[in-house]
Amino acid sequence: MVTGVLDVMCAMGVVGVALVTGMADVAHGGRAAGPADPVRMLMHRHQELCAHAVDALEIAAGLEAHGVTDRTAARFRHRDVFSLAEELYAR
Repeated sequence: MVTGVLDVMCAMGVVGVALVTGMADVAHGGRAAGPADPVRMLMHRHQELCAHAVDALEIAAGLEAHGVTDRTAARFRHRDVFSLAEELYAR
């Protein structure tokens, strides 16, 4: 039995997009304050990509392939996917 929006998204196979875009927080009862370091959470989700990347552009390409856009990057306090990728690469 499906109990919530997150369960429906999981059943549909869009949980990765929901987690990256922050929709999962809204699914659990409104606006959440969010983590203190949202980039760390993203880095953990894309650990394989970050560990094997040879430069920040490779990370940016991988993030875009996973559906991360400039609008999504803004939710992680960055102006675009490239600046977000640079921080992930630096860490």
